[in-house]
Amino acid sequence: MPVAGNKIRSSADSFLQLLTGINLAYRRDHDPAALKKILNQAKLGSKDLATKYGLDPEPFHRAIAYLAKGKNISDGEGNPSTPYRHILDEVHQELNKDRRKWLSDPNITPSQVKLANNLIRMMGTDEPEDIARHEKNVEVNLKAIENPQLRQMYSPQKVDQSPIIRDLKSVVKRLTGRTNAIELTRAESDKFKGERYKDKPDVKLYRKLRTQLKQSAKDAVREHIKSKGLDHMPVADVRKHLEKNKIIGHDLRPVFNPLHITSDYKLATTLGHEINAFPTKDFDSTVQYNPNYNPNKDNGYVFKYGDTNVAQTVKRRMGRDKAKFEEKVEPTAEIWDSKVKPRIKRDLLSSDTHRQMMGLILHLLDEHVARIGTNPSDSKGLTTWRVKQMSTARADGSVRISYLGKKDVQQAHVIKPNNIENKRSIYLLKNLVKGKKPSDFIFTEGNKRITPTQVNSYLQQDLKLPITAHKVRNIKATMMMRDLVASKPLKKKVSQAEAEKHFKNLALTVAERLGHYGSTGKVTPTTAIKNYVSPAIGKNYFTSRGYRVPEWLTKVYE
Repeated sequence: MPVAGNKIRSSADSFLQLLTGINLAYRRDHDPAALKKILNQAKLGSKDLATKYGLDPEPFHRAIAYLAKGKNISDGEGNPSTPYRHILDEVHQELNKDRRKWLSDPNITPSQVKLANNLIRMMGTDEPEDIARHEKNVEVNLKAIENPQLRQMYSPQKVDQSPIIRDLKSVVKRLTGRTNAIELTRAESDKFKGERYKDKPDVKLYRKLRTQLKQSAKDAVREHIKSKGLDHMPVADVRKHLEKNKIIGHDLRPVFNPLHITSDYKLATTLGHEINAFPTKDFDSTVQYNPNYNPNKDNGYVFKYGDTNVAQTVKRRMGRDKAKFEEKVEPTAEIWDSKVKPRIKRDLLSSDTHRQMMGLILHLLDEHVARIGTNPSDSKGLTTWRVKQMSTARADGSVRISYLGKKDVQQAHVIKPNNIENKRSIYLLKNLVKGKKPSDFIFTEGNKRITPTQVNSYLQQDLKLPITAHKVRNIKATMMMRDLVASKPLKKKVSQAEAEKHFKNLALTVAERLGHYGSTGKVTPTTAIKNYVSPAIGKNYFTSRGYRVPEWLTKVYE
């Protein structure tokens, strides 16, 4: 006997409550006991729909059981923790098996279908930007369910930073003896980054709490903008709200007042076009607004660093990135091993000192995929490395260069004397540091630091390549990903979700070589996929195997 239509409609409502709660858990603070009660009731109410369409209840049972513990659900930045991510993947796969059938049931309303699709898309990605975008769509369509308690849990929440501030004061006092301080001074921070201190529990706790403070400020911005029913607001208005509610730890300084901020905590133009950079605290003195930029026309770069353009809107950047890969990166990657590396080797072994220097720099960029280095006040790239960061007294004859890279993540490159190029590199590096002070730059000519401009000139004039030194990382990432896709193919026809997971796992290997770490200290493939690997590789990976191109990849090359 067929199940009555109103029973299926009611069961679908319960099922949507279950899915909403499962997604809600890592995006909001919640009472585990209260959420467990809601989810168990929703699971019971969704039985008719699940039975009719043969949905396996086990993944949903596991999700509820995990959430009921109330531990390790979020990574602290509004994304699912790794264990919970695995559970979400299982739920997502079960939902997708007969998705078209149960969503086509004539008794399910259009608003229920829309919310279900939003929830499934949100569950099917681990890209922070996509999660936030789908979450907005969920909130817009949340009226499709009838559980007011669950809707209330999903509504904008007031952010309370007091527990984080209390714990920060306590840990800073233990580390420095200072009272009522929540941040280390520059000197103290440099001290605790050293090898002697970096693994001490209080140092780790301090870093964790500072990350939480910053994230809570981002949450406060997001909740305020969403409470107004908007996607973006003037920075000046958001700053007033933060000051009124005594929210600290954000980067919205007065200099950004002419701009807008999105609910994803991205700077934007007054029209809401996201900007692809968030200038750091030295913005006031070193980075300026481009006086020729017109936000109504979106006509170019937004910020300038001296004479260099440093930021544009995301829409314009993506168009230029596509051209950059098609016209420069991909053709150079094709000839890198056959034509470029042999020339680098010849110059490395040359008797001409300038060619030696360029050959050495390009060899290190090629072998270790390091950044070239732009700002001489930091040491995040090769041309800004200093003598004190290089260790030569090693038993095996190798040279080690260690430094703090982006996001203050420790990076290290070891050059081993295992081939002629590396032996030559070690010899030249040792000669370069002879007689220099620890604070001196390693790469110098005539007592002046080698600059990226000089390396670019070598690439373009001597090697006749259409690239700058910054693009070497793009080339190497593209080559690595191309080789990984060829050497580690999918062994059988798998689901769309499994194919996406396999692609991201390959990208993790590339990200590790590039040194891409999230604020939690874990390797993340997002930046490698979006900014370093040629978009053509991702598109071909999916289309050639009969899969649709994922939404999180589509916007990279559209």
